[in-house]
Amino acid sequence: MPDLQIAALAAAREAAERAAGEEGCGLIDRVRAGSWVVGQVARSFHKPAPRPKPH
Repeated sequence: MPDLQIAALAAAREAAERAAGEEGCGLIDRVRAGSWVVGQVARSFHKPAPRPKPH
């Protein structure tokens, strides 16, 4: 995984955990929020290319 993608994942996790903390969530919920966001961002990096349409 390129360095830029790793940096994006780290920033997304940190932002999600911080936002959950500001909402009053506990530690476990903050970690879950960060992990969920990382999963969503990682999936967006690996979307398959669309299949060509037959002519």
